[in-house]
Amino acid sequence: MKKLYFLISSVLLFFVCTNAQMNYNFSATSGTYAALSSGTTPTLLPTTSGGSTDEGYANNLPIGFTFIYNGNNYTTFGICTNGFIYLGSAGIANNSITYNNNLSIGLPAARPIIAPLWDDIDVQTTTNIKYLVSGSAPNRVLTIEWANALWDPFAAAPAISFQVKLYETTNVIEFIYKQEAGNIEDNFGGVGASIGITATATGTGNFLSLNNSSNNPSVSSSLNTNDIITKPATGQIYRFTPLIPCSGTPNAGTASASVNTTCSSVIFNLMLNGYSSQGGISLQWQSSPTGQNNWSDLGGVITDYATIAQIAASDYRCKVTCIASSTSSYSNVITVGISSGVDCVLANDECSGAITITQGAYEANCSGANFNTSLATQSSNPSSFFGGSQDDDVWYKFITTADKAVIKFENISAVSGATGNIAFAFYSGTACAGLTDLGGTTVNINSGKGEALYDGLTVGNTYYIRVVSSGTNWRAQGTICVTKPQIVVPIIIQYFSGKKNGNSNILQWQTMHEINTTAFDIQRSADGIHFSSIASVLSKADNASTTNSYEFYDNYILAGNNFYRLKQVDKDGSAYYSSIILLKNLLSNQPHIVNVFPNPVKNILQTTLYLPQPNKVQFSINDLAGKIVLLNTMNLQEGEVSTEMNISALSKGIYILKVVSSNGILIGIQKIVKE
Repeated sequence: MKKLYFLISSVLLFFVCTNAQMNYNFSATSGTYAALSSGTTPTLLPTTSGGSTDEGYANNLPIGFTFIYNGNNYTTFGICTNGFIYLGSAGIANNSITYNNNLSIGLPAARPIIAPLWDDIDVQTTTNIKYLVSGSAPNRVLTIEWANALWDPFAAAPAISFQVKLYETTNVIEFIYKQEAGNIEDNFGGVGASIGITATATGTGNFLSLNNSSNNPSVSSSLNTNDIITKPATGQIYRFTPLIPCSGTPNAGTASASVNTTCSSVIFNLMLNGYSSQGGISLQWQSSPTGQNNWSDLGGVITDYATIAQIAASDYRCKVTCIASSTSSYSNVITVGISSGVDCVLANDECSGAITITQGAYEANCSGANFNTSLATQSSNPSSFFGGSQDDDVWYKFITTADKAVIKFENISAVSGATGNIAFAFYSGTACAGLTDLGGTTVNINSGKGEALYDGLTVGNTYYIRVVSSGTNWRAQGTICVTKPQIVVPIIIQYFSGKKNGNSNILQWQTMHEINTTAFDIQRSADGIHFSSIASVLSKADNASTTNSYEFYDNYILAGNNFYRLKQVDKDGSAYYSSIILLKNLLSNQPHIVNVFPNPVKNILQTTLYLPQPNKVQFSINDLAGKIVLLNTMNLQEGEVSTEMNISALSKGIYILKVVSSNGILIGIQKIVKE
């Protein structure tokens, strides 16, 4: 197993991170969300991946004044229903995929992007998006609003409203939010938002990304966060303020490295902190053979956070320059030595050297084995999960003493690059040459920790874990252990039932053995597949022997089918689901799906609707990833109307039929099976 690198003197250059290209300070504060009572509603065009309220966009809208963003003047902007705007005449095209949020590399043709909540969002009706210029020159403000947005296009109710504000003269950007009553849902998998801003270019250093939606998030130009699933608080403000241009001699700050010594060609981090945080500052890392004071620029390493490697001991410093004054200063010098011999040999780099871990009881802290992927190279063992090459894998194995195992990672940090997630492939077998591929998983790392559960194991069998740092731009260190699952005594739901009561549905259930239960989430669905929580009921239990009865009134029932289930939430965060019950509610004064036939279907799908008045109705067939694979629009009369769609060209599988009225209101959703 070999790694190939490009040599530049004694230093090898790799992935570079920066915050020098985005000339903004970030701050978080609180205020008041003031909904727009008036404004302009743009004409939203649909993309090929969705309708105008789900994947809609509008290009070349007037800002109303000249807005200076990252040193460039803009007078126009564009808007997307998926929670972001973009500046300038370039914009989104009909075939743009706008729900795949990524501040680092996303939508290069539409950048720069300003994203208060970039995710797969549906605004329900086009009038929920508007913009307004208020105030008078030179202190005007452009406010762009997304009102009553569904945080998932198949969500049952709006979860959030939010705004972007652009300020004339100061060129400040603000995001402000208002929580709505609905829930964040994940009906197709992959829900998670990005919040931040970008430059026109892509890649590290050309974005600022918030790491969460709390009242005090951090912002990064090297780590792109696109999995935010918590609503910002009502009145939460995130503010981006342009940096003041520098003058005079800048402060060079303090340089450091992530290692004191390293093996040849192993990557590590250079970092600069405390330098002048003003506009117009340029950075240039320099290197010299140790002790020779013979400095040369590291080509392309012009940022405050760099990932490099070396083949000989070297000194490093950073040159900090104020462009306006043409003056420079230099940071302190740091030295990184070279290790050799046994210190640079990784015993478990291959399957044959896999380190044995003993499976123990579930524990708060790992006591298994330490790992460091910085010396690792690529293994030849195939994996259906990894697919392509993984060049930093390390190996572990264990003999399971239970039919389930929890793979835990703790104390995770970056030896080089920016900390990301951990992934591992999973195998069974007694010899490396004959391992059975069992797939794998990615473990999300939060606060240096993460874990994954594997089920269906055979007691006494040997299993192998091939660990990598997920992604190509960082190397990880930390601790791995294997435990049994945490023992939780399951609740006994004696019954779960429902009945109609006028315009409401009454749900009733009785339980025993609730010693670990905190609450019951009541979940509802229109199709029996995609559920969302509509309420939460706290547990009444004090001890295991108590029998508890519960009752809940759903006063806002759906037209048509109402499927219900209970999600029991335990104190350790684990969840269990009840059986599903169905209560039908066909309201004659509301549009709804009466019937979908046949289902399963081979060629012609017949859909019967009830419409209280004539309507232009959109029928879309979506795959389980949410992509529209068939779209049809029909002008229909009032009453009970039957329609047909030819779906013979679709592959066999499960699809979702979505029916939407001309004003963007969802009429109904139905699962269909194509034979």
